[in-house]
Amino acid sequence: MTKPISCEAHDYFEIVCMRHSKVQLTLVDHQTVLGIAKDIVRKGDRELIVVEAAQGAVEVDLTEVMILEALDNSVDAHNFEMVF
Repeated sequence: MTKPISCEAHDYFEIVCMRHSKVQLTLVDHQTVLGIAKDIVRKGDRELIVVEAAQGAVEVDLTEVMILEALDNSVDAHNFEMVF
C-alpha cells in the first residue's frame, strides 16, 4: 500500500477540484501536468486527481505530486502554491 498524503494536502486537492481550478502539478519525477482539476477518484488503494489537460483527461496519483499550483483564478485568493 502507498503511504497516504496528509489530511491538509488532501484538502487542497479537494478545493481545486470543487472550484474546477486551473492547476499545474509538478510530479516527483519533475514532469508537469497543466489543466483543469475535475475530480478525485479511488482506484484500489490509490487516490488520483483527474485533470482535464490539452491531451484529454489525465489521472495523477496524489502521492506523486510534489507541487500543486492553482493558477489564473478570478479570485486572487484562490491562487496558491503548495509544496509537499
